[in-house]
This record gives sequence, structure tokens and C-alpha cells, in this order.
Amino acid sequence: MQKYGALKQLRTEGYENRVSVGDYSLNVYQCGKENGNHRIVCLSGFIDGEAVIAWREMTKEIEKNNELYFIDRAGYGLSDDTKNDMTVEYVVEDYRKALKNAGVKPPYVLIGHSLGGIYSTYWESKYPDEIEGVAIFDGVPVYPIEEDQYSAWDFFPGWMHTAGKFGLINALIKPICNEDDDDSTFAILDEKHRDIAWRVLSKTMGSNACNSEEKLFGDNIRKTWDTLKTNEIPKVYVAATTYGVESENPDIKATYMEKLGNCQMVECPGWHEIYLDKPEKCSDILVNFIKEIN
Repeated sequence: MQKYGALKQLRTEGYENRVSVGDYSLNVYQCGKENGNHRIVCLSGFIDGEAVIAWREMTKEIEKNNELYFIDRAGYGLSDDTKNDMTVEYVVEDYRKALKNAGVKPPYVLIGHSLGGIYSTYWESKYPDEIEGVAIFDGVPVYPIEEDQYSAWDFFPGWMHTAGKFGLINALIKPICNEDDDDSTFAILDEKHRDIAWRVLSKTMGSNACNSEEKLFGDNIRKTWDTLKTNEIPKVYVAATTYGVESENPDIKATYMEKLGNCQMVECPGWHEIYLDKPEKCSDILVNFIKEIN
């Protein structure tokens, strides 16, 4: 199938570095400056299995002086799928095992986008000694969500999971998104990598792990809130969009920032995939944030 051809292309280009985390393997791709100033770990958003190529305009400046690690969690990119429940604690332990087994020692700077913001928040709160900084790009709000509100995050129709499993995303989604236009989602990528990005996204969307993440969204938000402990680790939250939940409670993001502690908010209006929409602005934010950590 074409989606497997895209994975083969990524392997050919040297993106594959699979590391065992038990009964399956995760892909841990290293780039940037070897033995650089910081070890930066990139945690992608929901279904974004193509982050290793889609984020690079945003990260290219910090790659000059730092080591970067793109970890494809289970079901994403070049990693194996799993039928285990993708609870926030399970995912974070997978990330930690992958880095340990790859020989990458803490402390880390975490960069999380969207759902990756939940994992970043849980990680820095549960294991603060491992983290020296956190940058969250339009992260999912963490708040004391109640169980009867979980359905508000059920935004992934079952047919999309099925379409991804059979490699039909290109046929069903790309035309809706006008992906042949110059201002399309992956416009900053060259044509070859734009096609690879869509096919890797399709593979990710069809995985059991990704389907589990969607079903556990509400529960993972609540668990992260309950685990969250205020600390002085430097943090920046880049706000691109406004989630619908905020219209019901305009203070939700401010409450999240306060409970995080030592967190600066930067407004950067644009798409939720802000690393594609405003890569230069995102790059400047990261460069300045790393300088502050130094």
C-alpha cells in the first residue's frame, strides 16, 4: 500500500532508529548538534505521525546548538502499534523507556504540541528532576474536567480510523482540505515530503493506539490535572487558537497557567498547527526560550 511506501521512503532517508520499550519498538530520531547544549524531546500532537518532517522549519534554528529527539509514540510514524490503552501515564512511561534504552539521559527540554502538551505537563509534574524546560504549542487545556464532559473531546469519527487503517485518507480528506493549493496544510514541505506527510498521517490515524488516545482524551485531561504540581521549571505556552471549552469558562487557560507555575504565555494567532502556519515565529519563540534556560 502507498502508506507503507511512505514509511519506506522515511527509512531510506535515514529517519529510522527503532528502540525496544518491551514487546514493541518506538522510533527515536536524533538530529541537531551532537553533544549540544540541551537534549530537546519533541512530543507531537494527535495523529501527527509526520512531525519529524513537519516540525523542521520550526526547529531548524535550535538544532544548530542542541540535540533534538523526535519520538514516534506507539502507532505513530515509524513506531509499532499497540493494543494497550494509551493512558497519559502509559504514554509518558513509553517516552521515558525509549530515551533510556536509546542511551539519552536527562535532563530534557520538552516541546509538546496539542495533545503533546498533556504529555509534557504530566511528565514535568510527575518527574520534575528530569525536566529543565517545557514549551507547549497550542496545547490541549488541562483542567478539572468532569466525566459527563468527556464527550466534548470525542471529535474523531470512527470512519476516520477505518479510513486510515485502509489507507483511504488521501482520497477522503485531502480533497476537502484543498491539498493541491499553495496554502495547503503542508505547503511549507516540498511536494515529495508533502505526500509522505499525508500518508504517514493516514497510517497513524488508522492505528489502534491513536484510536485509544481519542477515546481517553477526557480521562487523560483529568488525570493530568490531578497529577499537576506547581513548580519553578521554566515554561512557555504558545496560544494559537481558542478551544470551544474556553467559551464556557474563559478562565480555564489562566487557571492552567497558574497551576503550572513559572509559565509565560505568548499569543501567536493562527492555525492550530502553528508550527506549519507560523514556523518562523515559533522558531523565534523557541530560540528565546532556550536562551532563558541557559
